[in-house]
Amino acid sequence: MDGPQSRINVDLSNALPDISREMSSQLNAREQSLAAKNRSLSNENNQLENSNRQLRSENQGLKLDIRSLEQEMRARDNDAPSVPGYAAGNDKGQMIDDFF
Repeated sequence: MDGPQSRINVDLSNALPDISREMSSQLNAREQSLAAKNRSLSNENNQLENSNRQLRSENQGLKLDIRSLEQEMRARDNDAPSVPGYAAGNDKGQMIDDFF
């Protein structure tokens, strides 16, 4: 088989190793780029998880503070004198004008 077709087949056969190397090189570069991006995203995810844990802990502390304040307010209300016309828990004993 001589002629143009034969020459094309020979040219392609000679070019295949170069094409294969180039494709392999491009794939390796892409894999390295994706691996680096994956590491970066993994680090960012870890930071976000740590921040999330910290915020949950702070939130839990705030909830405990709120419960403590609510208990303190209830205790003050329970200790207030039960005098008609005075606001419960108001240590100045100001009269509630709305009812008079």
